[in-house]
Amino acid sequence: MPSGTGYECSFAVITVVPEAHRLWVDGLPSHQTTFRDGYRWTVSNLPAAGNGTHLVVEAQQPERSLLPAGSFAAHFLDVWRPRCLIIADIGGGIWGPGPIARDGLALGDVVAADRLDYYELIKIVPPSGNQQTRIPRSMKFQQPSTWLSTLARDLAHESHWHQRLRVGRPSATHPPKLLPGGVVSGDKLLTDTNAHETRRIVDTYDKALAVDMESVGAAHAVFLKVDAGHAVSFAALRGISDWIDQPDNQETRDAWKAAASDAAIAVLRELIEQTPGELVGVTPAEAESIAELRRRLHNDYYVPPIAYESHIDAGGQRITREGVLGHALKRHGVALVGGAGLGKSTMLHHAAMAASGPLEAFPVLVDLKRWRPKYADRLDGIPTAERLSPFMDVLLSASVQRIGVGLFEEILARREVLLMVDGLNEVPFTPVASRILELLDEYMRAHPEVRVLVTDRGGEGFYRDSGWDVLKLRPLDAVQVTHIIEQNFGAGAATTLDDEAGLLENPFFLDRALRGRNLDLASRASALGTFFSEQLRMTDEHIDALAAMAFNVYAERRQRTFPESEVEELLGTDGFHALRAGGALKSHDSLATFSHQLEHDYLAARHMARHPHYWTTSVLDALTFNAASFDVPALVLELLDDESARDIFVRKLYDWNWRGTITAVASAEQEGHQATSAFLHTAILAVAAEKRFDPVRGTRDRADNQLQRFRGYHAQQLRSAATLRELTTFVREVEGGPEWFASWQNLFCGDPLDRPLRDDVIDALTSSDALHGWTAANVIKRYEGTDDASRRMREMVRTASDTTRWRAVHVLGAWPSDANAAVLVDALSYPHRWVVYGAVRSLMEMAARTGDDALRRRVLAALADRVDTIPNEALSQIALTPLYEGAPADYQRAVRPLITSIIKSRHNVGERERWRSRLARFDEFWDRA
Repeated sequence: MPSGTGYECSFAVITVVPEAHRLWVDGLPSHQTTFRDGYRWTVSNLPAAGNGTHLVVEAQQPERSLLPAGSFAAHFLDVWRPRCLIIADIGGGIWGPGPIARDGLALGDVVAADRLDYYELIKIVPPSGNQQTRIPRSMKFQQPSTWLSTLARDLAHESHWHQRLRVGRPSATHPPKLLPGGVVSGDKLLTDTNAHETRRIVDTYDKALAVDMESVGAAHAVFLKVDAGHAVSFAALRGISDWIDQPDNQETRDAWKAAASDAAIAVLRELIEQTPGELVGVTPAEAESIAELRRRLHNDYYVPPIAYESHIDAGGQRITREGVLGHALKRHGVALVGGAGLGKSTMLHHAAMAASGPLEAFPVLVDLKRWRPKYADRLDGIPTAERLSPFMDVLLSASVQRIGVGLFEEILARREVLLMVDGLNEVPFTPVASRILELLDEYMRAHPEVRVLVTDRGGEGFYRDSGWDVLKLRPLDAVQVTHIIEQNFGAGAATTLDDEAGLLENPFFLDRALRGRNLDLASRASALGTFFSEQLRMTDEHIDALAAMAFNVYAERRQRTFPESEVEELLGTDGFHALRAGGALKSHDSLATFSHQLEHDYLAARHMARHPHYWTTSVLDALTFNAASFDVPALVLELLDDESARDIFVRKLYDWNWRGTITAVASAEQEGHQATSAFLHTAILAVAAEKRFDPVRGTRDRADNQLQRFRGYHAQQLRSAATLRELTTFVREVEGGPEWFASWQNLFCGDPLDRPLRDDVIDALTSSDALHGWTAANVIKRYEGTDDASRRMREMVRTASDTTRWRAVHVLGAWPSDANAAVLVDALSYPHRWVVYGAVRSLMEMAARTGDDALRRRVLAALADRVDTIPNEALSQIALTPLYEGAPADYQRAVRPLITSIIKSRHNVGERERWRSRLARFDEFWDRA
């Protein structure tokens, strides 16, 4: 092995049965046997693809089963520091229920594991109704190397490895095959084909081809080494010697053991000799880039010990943390989506470490905490072919390792690259994150060798529209959290938890509890405050000073980094070092960030909560990075002790962003915090509940999803109302409340069947109180528009404030007429983006509601003439609003040409794909209708 690589050998090979070990040793052209650290090792040099040789070390595992495999593999990795570990031996095949075995598998074939599962770890619980009594659990282990799995898949189509076979096959008339497939590991010798355990494995792992007793143990050892900074590629090869679910499997195993071992060893030799030497084509700059990435991950990015099993939903299939890398490498664009603190960055950092082995796709990690606002100016424009490289160079400015587009594309010419972009929520979606995603989309299409894995707190719809795979990260399982708490704090500790239980299902806060030995976490804000005051031992004065600085970094600079010197000047040298030693700060090149975005969010929220003059739209835009994340307002709510102050803040929130209001209130309440007064709570949820009856499917679905987050009697009643009249009846029956509530209640319960549209309701549209103003807009839409009411709405669009214009535009979509349509078309050129957004939506709604075909054609034609000038966010409503219940039968035929014209007008492939996805959803909706 070349010096300086950190590896002592290319391949470590583990065999188990004597036949496999003997066949390996006897097949070597030459070898040495050496005794080292208590074991006997067979050392040989084998040719590498291209040029050079591989130093290969083999040893026979002294005992069978998982625990010996794990300890032996760990020792092997310590002693020889290989770049690849391969276990090659025999295994039991899974026939399955059909007349022929799964995937045509036969005795003597070889299964190259492309996925591992562990069947042993099970929680057995008393039966309860339909609940299963055996609940699967999992342990952490490295999934097989994508590079080695791909090479094995290629070998499966070749036959020259058959020339390496030396043992006759007992009864087969065909040569052995190589099949990539799943391998299931456990500690049982399965010889009873009718045993419950055998049937469970066959039924549960319905795609797996083989079982063994060692692979997961070895893979667990590899996983731990990768976490410790030693990147190792792992593979498992199993020659099929018997069937676990067919009779006489012991006799079959005895007859086929040698031939199955022979086939596995033949594939192993071919795999090794078709693997290139470690440094073939690797430049010093490439080697330094990967070394720097490893150093930075090890030194600057804290990854907590893996104490818990995350639930990742991959389109209905559950995958583990260590499976994220393999999933990303098999697809082009993958988004790992989940709330704050669920461990997205940790998973990305582990994927980067696992991919940093010399055989894997070259990892490049971009951390958007390192993004500077000035970078956005250099991303301005459409990422056309000639701009792709310069734009990628801008994105790489935020990379963890030093790498520019020149080196990036030089590497790309020789090998696959895994580009990981952490924290799309760290930057404003409009304009920054949307531009980055557009760039990534186009770059992947121009360079198929690039795989992209991003993390984000939301945006699932955008990713799916763009053809990306979405991995949804869920909170930890409550049963698992209980187990961890009782392991660390003693039996019965979990039974004392109340509101803290839900908070501890978040890995960030669970880790804080374990590290601080403190389960008293009443809320996210309380937990974060305790971290600074008790674990870091900061005084209130110092925390407040740090909070003011953190606030200003967001509000004034709109970024997440800040000079180290600012913190040192603020807290003194000792205070600065205490922050770093306590894990709150990480820094590079004299710039610092808080270790987790939630820490920065908490400090900014702490300062905002104490200074109500900052409760403004512009500051909320800054602190949420243009509504990319709503954690700061949620934390402000948790920090405000006074109910009247919380109500004032929620009203300010409502004036800024309806979705942000609902999200912040729901987040605070899920942690047991009282977010608002009871009457404001009822009003906000009632306005949200009315959206459940909106004709547009997306609006209904969002309202349902938001309301599902709330508990309590009122929330349940509002959520279960079957009609708008039922909803208003429930609100009308709410008794008491302050004067403002009685006024709002009277407004909200307005019903066209009970009373005509009054002037005071129209006047309420101009209210400076957002809750009253938007309630009025929704109530007015319930009525048929009179000429006078339409005239007043049109006048508001022309002359009122932007906020009132937006509300009036919202109303006019429900009242089809040429005069109203003309005003809405004019509004498309207004500078306020939400007025434009509302105008597009209302024009599409007007086209759906009108019975006048000519008016519909004129409305759609006006939009078609302006698609190139309407911003993307507003333009999306042309595809989303037409999912409209109750529109006439010819609405689909009228709207479809407009959507297809937008597809043709888009400037790049990514945008066209996004609009094709929207068109497919539009067609599906109307085909069902």
